[in-house]
Amino acid sequence: VSVFINGIQGAKEVDGDIVFQNRYKPITPVGVVVDGKKTFDGKVPEDGAFTFELYNATVLGEEMVISGDAINTKTTTNGVFTFDRIGYSSLENIGEHYYAVKEKIDDSATQIIYDTSVYFVKVTVSEDNDRNLVATTKIIKDGETVEQISFANETKPTPPPVTPRLTSSEY
Repeated sequence: VSVFINGIQGAKEVDGDIVFQNRYKPITPVGVVVDGKKTFDGKVPEDGAFTFELYNATVLGEEMVISGDAINTKTTTNGVFTFDRIGYSSLENIGEHYYAVKEKIDDSATQIIYDTSVYFVKVTVSEDNDRNLVATTKIIKDGETVEQISFANETKPTPPPVTPRLTSSEY
């Protein structure tokens, strides 16, 4: 058997069988956890008092929009909500993925002014030289990059009581 390296015959001849040993390193998966903070009247709210939803999102032109129904729903614990881990485990996941986070508004809670912000999370999945998937995240609110997701609700102010006025004929 003659050995060829880059199309050029090498000086070494081998007798017998040649065994090629290929090594395959599987892709190492990666995941991201989307979470956020919540305040109510500037304080940590009661556990379970507020609900948040995670949606798939898409980019249409220059705009990010929610697509479909909520894919995960969580309530607050100690002023924090944390969605389930989003996993990426194959080369098909390489690219950009978009999600949206918003608070679920309870229409029966008429004394609450809800924070109606929508946060978008851009996850970029890539592969490093060691066949590890790598994910980076960017949080966007109103077209600007922000450090964290944070919602703040307030109690609606109670209007002052109306004092009846007497007319001159009622004196």
